[in-house]
Amino acid sequence: MNAQDWIDRYVTEVGRMLPAQDRADVEKEIRSLLQDALEAETAGVAASDEQVFAVLHQFGPPREIAMRYGASQWLIGPLLYPTFITVLRVVVGIVLAVSLFGALLSISQSPATLSVVDLVGGILNGLMQAVAWVVVIFALMERLNLRELQRAGGSWDPRSLPAAGNVDRVSTAETIVTVIFTTAFIVILGALLDSQGRLAVHGSEWTSMAIFSPAFMRYVPWMMALLAADVVLAVATLIRGRWTPALRVLALLVNLAGIVVAALMLAGPSLAAWELLAPAFDIVVAIVLVVNVAEAVQQGWRLMKR
Repeated sequence: MNAQDWIDRYVTEVGRMLPAQDRADVEKEIRSLLQDALEAETAGVAASDEQVFAVLHQFGPPREIAMRYGASQWLIGPLLYPTFITVLRVVVGIVLAVSLFGALLSISQSPATLSVVDLVGGILNGLMQAVAWVVVIFALMERLNLRELQRAGGSWDPRSLPAAGNVDRVSTAETIVTVIFTTAFIVILGALLDSQGRLAVHGSEWTSMAIFSPAFMRYVPWMMALLAADVVLAVATLIRGRWTPALRVLALLVNLAGIVVAALMLAGPSLAAWELLAPAFDIVVAIVLVVNVAEAVQQGWRLMKR
């Protein structure tokens, strides 16, 4: 790997932790500084890996560089900013999805007595509270000098820099959508599905007719556990910004468990309370099975490549 590849890795990692409006200018400046320092180190001769690592080590961890380009009076500094934005998007998405679902149920129960202003106000109030709590928590973390804990966490090795565009990086938007919809399924299974296979809103008289069979209900705890594991893995990859071997192993185990559960559901009794819906339920479970197989193969292949 040549020197420019390592510089690109370093600059990309710094830029990932900066606000979008500042990223391009800062990346350009850091790249220029690194190239100048490397030229001074090598005196015009092609740089070796050890010389590149020495220059990068002299500059310090990417997080510290990102901190230098942020004002000390920021409410949430560069060290925590990427994680803050990620958590904020996830929390807002989940609160919005749950609030909209609750509003739709309320409308279906008593549309004549509900006010649109009250519904919208309730949703906005929930969103504002969620945002406020996330901001307060991260501001407290910033004030508690977690930056110093990060610096004291161990020596930094430039060889640990991820490639600028490799397959280990995660799509923030795609992963957040996954977290939101997975959380919505958890809410439906845990809070809205009663023991009779019906959808019901606790504290109200609204209850649907039976949709799921007793056979399906036996798998609900396993499904919730797998969905919760998916959420935890997704949030972990968002915080890290990329897939690590340990996270891939955990994802592979979750996929294998999902394959087993889906296969048992297909081989067992009907999952639907109505026989007319049984084929549709089987198709959905078969799709879940295929997706888990594909993801397990993908995770296994990428682990082998590493």
